[in-house]
This record gives sequence, C-alpha cells and structure tokens, in this order.
Amino acid sequence: MCENCECAARNGSEEFKKQAIRRYYACMVNVQERTAQQAFMSTCAFYKYVTPETPDWRVPKEVAMILNPGLRI
Repeated sequence: MCENCECAARNGSEEFKKQAIRRYYACMVNVQERTAQQAFMSTCAFYKYVTPETPDWRVPKEVAMILNPGLRI
C-alpha cells in the first residue's frame, strides 16, 4: 500500500481523502501496471481500510463516485 496515500487518507479532511484515493488508483494503474478492474478492487480495499465505518456493500459505489464525480448511480 502506498504510504503517502495511506497517511493522507487517514489524517486528512474529506476532500483530502478523496484526492488520496484518486492518487492511489492512478498509482495502481500507472506505476504498478494493474488492469482497471484490479486497480478498482485494490482501491476499494484501500477505501475500506481508511473508512472502516462504511458498510461493505457501499464501498464500490463510494469509490466509483470519488473516481468519477460525474457518474450517476
């Protein structure tokens, strides 16, 4: 897990957390060369780690909304 993203997501404001989650996804795709699906699933796990109070069923929707704010779900 990216230490910079983890620290930012755990200790920042809500907008700071969203930026950290976007950076984490980009890192998974660009640096670790994961597929979009693998990166999304890793990002969901990261989101659950930094926001443990979020129910499991809601995590994918929240991550999708953070990665693509214009998405209508």
